[in-house]
Amino acid sequence: MIIPVLASICVLILTIWFYIKNTMSYWSRRGVIQIENKHFWSREFFGTTIRDKYQYGKSLNQKYIGTYIFSSPVFFPIHPPLIKNVIQHDFSHFRGHGNYNEPKDILSMHLFNVEGEIWKNLRVKLTPTFTSGKIKMMFETLLEKTHGLEKVVGDYADRKAACDIKDVLGRFTTDVIGSCAFGIECNSLEEPDNDFRCYGKKVFERAPSRLFYVIFIPHWILMASDFKFHGKEVTDFFTNLVKSTIKYRQDNNIVRKDFLQLLIQNDSVTVDEIIAQCFVFFLAGFETSSTAMTFALFELASNQHIQKKLRGEIEEVLKKFNGNLTYDAVIEMKYLDMVVNDNVNAQDINNYVQKISILTFYYLVQLDSSKNQNGTKYHSKYHTPEIGRYELLVVFNLEAVDM
Repeated sequence: MIIPVLASICVLILTIWFYIKNTMSYWSRRGVIQIENKHFWSREFFGTTIRDKYQYGKSLNQKYIGTYIFSSPVFFPIHPPLIKNVIQHDFSHFRGHGNYNEPKDILSMHLFNVEGEIWKNLRVKLTPTFTSGKIKMMFETLLEKTHGLEKVVGDYADRKAACDIKDVLGRFTTDVIGSCAFGIECNSLEEPDNDFRCYGKKVFERAPSRLFYVIFIPHWILMASDFKFHGKEVTDFFTNLVKSTIKYRQDNNIVRKDFLQLLIQNDSVTVDEIIAQCFVFFLAGFETSSTAMTFALFELASNQHIQKKLRGEIEEVLKKFNGNLTYDAVIEMKYLDMVVNDNVNAQDINNYVQKISILTFYYLVQLDSSKNQNGTKYHSKYHTPEIGRYELLVVFNLEAVDM
């Protein structure tokens, strides 16, 4: 009795070992330099891991390397022209980001998550919403919120008190997005503990268990259990907020110059799609914008000569517009644009992008280049035709994208 049990355990252990060994040699078997993952219990930020792997591959003068996320093989291009192929020339093969999205989980169905034909159709619907003229129209709504920011910062200055600028800017971006995306006046600058800001913070307090469920449990099981990636409480709050705002505007014939109004006026967009797009507007703009502004202010405080030059440009441009801060005035501030862009590039706020093949696609890696009359052009000399496979994840560090 004991011998068969021990034999079964040994067979099971050997099977698991063989599976892991075979899976984790996906790249080495294809002649690609692979970088092993750290232990799964490592608490290191994923973006830091991506940066370290990129720098290591670059130090080896490699145009690409292979790595893994858990047991899934990940192709990691380093050479800029190769990355350009993924995001431009071969874009039709990589329209997805490999993120969780399920129709029953409304907040997950936004433009950045969905893939394939769903993404394509949604993009066609939303493209008319983001014309320069319509974005310009929302500038007035954004500008109104700067008065509250000026007042709060001014109060700190009058009292000569220390200001937690990250928190203040977080409240400011909450007010801006609440007004532009959801059409509400949440007044977070004056009332830091209002519902909109509290639920907004909960969005970024993701429970590790939810990420575990998404990775390891089949999605049909999650949907059967009414799983919500951001939690039921957060999902219900944002869903009810958008629905109630839409109903109020329609019942009272109210029109505002904001993102939500543009979506309401787009008859091809459903209510669920509006909810998801408003949510990603918040998701993409709240933490990222406040963090970027915090870093920018720190750098300006540390580099007084840049601050002085920037202030001079702002004052000069505002004189042309009679002291009024307008959309056209901001566009004319070229040095401001340089400061903001350089700050975002330097601070590594979001340093990687992932793509996933939505078709059976065998990626061909270009190895050499030659010049023609028009300059440098990469010709069709390839290596490792089996580098790609169905749903192969491709991750690249944004530091490499300098085109």
